[in-house]
Amino acid sequence: MPRPRGDLTTPTSIRLPPALYEELDKARGRRPRGEEIRRRLEASFATAGPVIDHPRFRDIMGAIGQAAMAAIQMAGDDSPYGYFAAAVPFLLAMFQPADCPRLEDDWLAMVIAGDALVAMRKTELLSRLKEIAKRGYDSSGKRRQRDPLLYPQDYEAEAKL
Repeated sequence: MPRPRGDLTTPTSIRLPPALYEELDKARGRRPRGEEIRRRLEASFATAGPVIDHPRFRDIMGAIGQAAMAAIQMAGDDSPYGYFAAAVPFLLAMFQPADCPRLEDDWLAMVIAGDALVAMRKTELLSRLKEIAKRGYDSSGKRRQRDPLLYPQDYEAEAKL
């Protein structure tokens, strides 16, 4: 299928062994083959991040990666993200250290998330993070302790007004 004139991609050609070609076709689902190759190549660069030496984080990151793969396999062409997003809180709870304090303010977590997005070159998502941060203030401009979407039980009375 020809690309639009404004497309800023460069065409390329690769040779694949038959077994790899078949595996790629199975994995791509309804996506075009070239898009699947591009997506996987981009992901290989994005995951070349820092090595996590802390045993607690190494284990949880491995479990999250396994959950992502399981969600993709189980959901098929449905939304694997929904299944994955539902599984992650369970994994976080399972790997949470007993001495982990309860986070009362989401601000530092948002800063950490922003740093992660910048490190992954996903700066287009920073505007969404800013919108989440804006929800952290009430109608009088006072800083909320916790995000209303993440902790709706904290704001039920305010929502009824």
